[in-house]
Amino acid sequence: MAGVIFLIPKNWNTENPKNYRLVTCLLKIYKLMISIISRRMQKYMDDENLMPKEQKGCCSESKGCKNQLLILKEIIQENAGKKFVYVMD
Repeated sequence: MAGVIFLIPKNWNTENPKNYRLVTCLLKIYKLMISIISRRMQKYMDDENLMPKEQKGCCSESKGCKNQLLILKEIIQENAGKKFVYVMD
């Protein structure tokens, strides 16, 4: 699958190649196909319980990695200084 690459200047100094941002435009049919495959894979993984509920970074309807990091930070701050005992089976 090939895409069309556009060079978008980052600033007014267009003589230096480092001052360009590459933007690739893909075909709409490619985007549609990837979207359908992604939804079907996610549904299969949900139906078969292949992904633990705690693994939210790549799940649908997730707020993404940044939200998960903020939740983790809050949990760490709430439990700072507490002692935990881990029991192994």
